[in-house]
Amino acid sequence: MSNESDIVRLQFIYDLIDDLEEILAKYRDINEAFEDVAGYHALTMCLLQIGEKMAKIQSPEYKKRLPVKKIYHFRNILAHEYENIDIQLAKSLIQNSMPGLKKEIEEILSKGKKQ
Repeated sequence: MSNESDIVRLQFIYDLIDDLEEILAKYRDINEAFEDVAGYHALTMCLLQIGEKMAKIQSPEYKKRLPVKKIYHFRNILAHEYENIDIQLAKSLIQNSMPGLKKEIEEILSKGKKQ
């Protein structure tokens, strides 16, 4: 796979993080979003898709920079243990990991556009 394919994947992940932010903006806070059935399913689907795309990253450099294994592991829980999702972990990922991931992807994408 080429770096170009990874750039497309990273842009998709970046857009999904934007989607997470847009979904959360419709609620008072993350707790209310997870309590609402539509919010719950929307947030978890975004996390699942982020994990799915993250697992397809091929570049050793990107794999080193990004939490590929951590996010893919959570994707597996979402996909295979949906009724046993650790909501606190999901909230933590959204609140604590996604902003840093978004920033890291932003840096990679900005470098990719300069090349």
